[in-house]
Amino acid sequence: MTSAISVKDHGAIGDGRTDEAPAIQRALDSGAREVRVPAGIYLLDETLLLGSDMRLTVDSQATLRLAKGAGPRLGAGGFLLTNRDHASGNRNLTVEGGVWDGNNPGNPRGP
Repeated sequence: MTSAISVKDHGAIGDGRTDEAPAIQRALDSGAREVRVPAGIYLLDETLLLGSDMRLTVDSQATLRLAKGAGPRLGAGGFLLTNRDHASGNRNLTVEGGVWDGNNPGNPRGP
């Protein structure tokens, strides 16, 4: 098991235009105990799933932003990040740093 990797090792760009969810999810699924997100803007068109015994470290100059139109498709329970195992739960999860932005103007805010 690798100790720490960058999402860029799995294809993330951080340009603010590309859907980064698949690349970031590949990094989260890689078996690494720590996944790092360097500075940049990362659009997410899907909710990221975080498993047990994992640390997600996001640079203070990184923004993870819900992509335009993703909110209605993900539904009321969807957001940028959730634990992988909703039935049994996960343990030993750490998420630190960054800006988590679900307020893309292309996502409605309710009635």
